[in-house]
Amino acid sequence: ITFVGAGTATITATVAANGDYCEDSITQNIEVSCDDNNLAFSTSSTTLKYGQTLDVATLITGGNGGAITYTTSGGTLNGSTFTAPSENGTYTITATQAANGTKCSATKELEITVSCDANDLEMSVSDASITMAESADISVSSSNNESAIEITVSPATGKLTDTAEGKRFTATAVGTYTITATQAADGTICKATVSQTITVSAAPY
Repeated sequence: ITFVGAGTATITATVAANGDYCEDSITQNIEVSCDDNNLAFSTSSTTLKYGQTLDVATLITGGNGGAITYTTSGGTLNGSTFTAPSENGTYTITATQAANGTKCSATKELEITVSCDANDLEMSVSDASITMAESADISVSSSNNESAIEITVSPATGKLTDTAEGKRFTATAVGTYTITATQAADGTICKATVSQTITVSAAPY
């Protein structure tokens, strides 16, 4: 009998009935153990920026010589190469190695914290308080992120039109309006949102 894994093995021997003798069986439990598997990651955690890659196999030490499979709680994993998503968070890489010969199986985890570099998105408004007869010019800029910048206004009675420098705001009703600029992540640079308010009052008679 050859044992292929650790645990309790139950051996059963059965003899069939023969003449005056009844069928009978006996059992014996055998505890099967394995040698320690010292599989490990050389560090318990590491950090990456958006879009950066890491071959997690380069951090593996020890093991029993068998194949290692990798899974991830997020991001993209191609074989043993992890690509950081464009989303802040901590992701867990799990390395699993099956038993090999007399060596035990093992499972180890690596935590990867993904972050981004700050986006310097800015917005300027020519006048934060106007009348219904006036307009305000809005400009936005980011020196380190080349993604498109989307500018919106709320509520919908505010209007935005294109200018050479950005947008021009006008309103069809008095009130307070929020101008919001949103920019997606670009490479290792974070996504960002900035906003300003413009107060619109009635035009003088």
